[in-house]
Amino acid sequence: MPLVTVSEVLRLALPSATEVVAGAAGLGNAVTWARLLRARPASLGRIEQGEIWLLSAAALQLVGDRRSVARMIRDMGQAGVVAFVTPEALGAEVHAQADAAATPVLRVPTDSPLTEVEKTIVSVLVDRDRAIGQRVQGVYERLLATLVEDRGLELISGIVAEVTGKAVYLLDEHFQPTLQTGGNERAAEALADVRRRQWEGQLGNVSERLIVVRSLGLG
Repeated sequence: MPLVTVSEVLRLALPSATEVVAGAAGLGNAVTWARLLRARPASLGRIEQGEIWLLSAAALQLVGDRRSVARMIRDMGQAGVVAFVTPEALGAEVHAQADAAATPVLRVPTDSPLTEVEKTIVSVLVDRDRAIGQRVQGVYERLLATLVEDRGLELISGIVAEVTGKAVYLLDEHFQPTLQTGGNERAAEALADVRRRQWEGQLGNVSERLIVVRSLGLG
């Protein structure tokens, strides 16, 4: 059975508005199980490699102040916890420890029921292929409804951006953006470079142009 990564859990199991607030270098960590903590965290001897911990407000209060939470994040990350999920704001000191341990901290919306989030993560871990299939079907139905209702390219690009977590650009034949959802300054500079190469005749066929766009981090 293929390993499920933190990144896949983020895409397949967590609410769409979830943010990676720290430890992004560990998004490729393999996940084996999820554990919701309602009280003080377990001892190091009870941790299995690959666990995701869901931290409730009550559990964080029992840990103590933010310095204590930061130490807990560091120690548990070193002991085998591969990511933390919480609706709470943890602060810069905690984020620094998560970054140092390459252990992602994923902040879900404050109204997210952690018991349901835990169940969803476990279902993805137990049957990854089924979870992917459900995700694909859901996206297909949303896109189909958008096309049938003729609700415009803006909504379609928004759905694609939400599902992939990437910026979406609709380009004309001159590689000029006519529609943009998401993106940053680096993406805009990369597209400008693609247009420059096109004007100077440095790009060949369409496939080559698409490869260039992907190599610049836009695909």
